[in-house]
Amino acid sequence: MTVLPIGSCQATDALQRLVIFANALNRDDMMFQLSSRIDTAHQSSAIDKSRVTISSMNAKTWMAITGSGLLLFVVVHMLGNLQIYLGQDSLNSYAMKLKSLWLLLWTARLGLLAIFSVHLGLAIRSNRRKRLARPQRYVINDPVETTLASRTMFSSGLVICN
Repeated sequence: MTVLPIGSCQATDALQRLVIFANALNRDDMMFQLSSRIDTAHQSSAIDKSRVTISSMNAKTWMAITGSGLLLFVVVHMLGNLQIYLGQDSLNSYAMKLKSLWLLLWTARLGLLAIFSVHLGLAIRSNRRKRLARPQRYVINDPVETTLASRTMFSSGLVICN
């Protein structure tokens, strides 16, 4: 037997077919119960559509994308700072070029702030969902196929941003 979520269109169609079947059998009590479930299904589907939800896999994908964007910023910033080794003229021309592109610079800063906010928000949400899924800790903490980096990613991310 397949169980469908109440808010889905397939569940609503199945309930409507059951009402037609109950009507054919002339079972008024069954029709009343089924029609009230259809009303509940329509109300819950309206509520679900208005609320924005994101699956954990999509959240992790967006965290990877935003993390890559943050890494790209670090690499570009490092390349700009490494120009100190090319000499004073090179560094001064780089600084003047950045100063002349102030609109692009501020757009990049706001974009970086947005990327960082999304990344941090998804990390907090993912960690919270992980803790809510299993509020009681394991008796024996023996990670089998995980690395130290994957086990400490949340706290190391907080250290890096400081």
